[in-house]
Amino acid sequence: MSTKRLDHATMEPCTTVLSADPQKKGEDNVDQQKITILYCRLSNEDALDGESNSIANQRAILTRYAAERGFTNTRILVDDGYTGTNFNRPGVQEGLSLVEQGLVGAWIVKDMSRFGRDYLQVGRYTEIVFPSFDVRFIAVNDGVDSERGDNDFTPFRNFDPSISASPDWYAAYNAVKHNREENLEQANLENCMNAVAGILVLLYSQFGSQWSC
Repeated sequence: MSTKRLDHATMEPCTTVLSADPQKKGEDNVDQQKITILYCRLSNEDALDGESNSIANQRAILTRYAAERGFTNTRILVDDGYTGTNFNRPGVQEGLSLVEQGLVGAWIVKDMSRFGRDYLQVGRYTEIVFPSFDVRFIAVNDGVDSERGDNDFTPFRNFDPSISASPDWYAAYNAVKHNREENLEQANLENCMNAVAGILVLLYSQFGSQWSC
């Protein structure tokens, strides 16, 4: 069991785990011995938008998605009436506690805004925390699936202009972009060096006896 710790409050569990066959695998062989979290959130303001963001609609979308793709060990977590501008929500905190314990294999939401609207924090979880615990993150309606590498800048989808216009937003965005470009350049350089070294070894093995200093 993982010993990593997350910085979040401890919350009492508010849902039960549905039964599952531990031998079954979800889409792309997700380990069904681990929990797939189906997370729903609705703020008081979101409730004014109508049925599309309702808890019932989110639950229907997520359970259908999970069933169609073979995710069987599911747990539905709900934060009804909670803002997405922070992560002080009982449902999300319960889920993060399970992540910390190494019990979660996938976290699925209807879209990125349901997970959160503080996009620096969203980025922290989707880009750093979830990958470090091998948690697959899926936002159904946004077409985001970390298994396919679709989450490079998902924290900034459906952005709140008041947040995205801040210097911190741009700093975080540019830092992620710079790090990815730097890592890619380093990987390319190492691959080239390895290729050259391999060619030299091959040449020496074939013609080494003919070389002289």
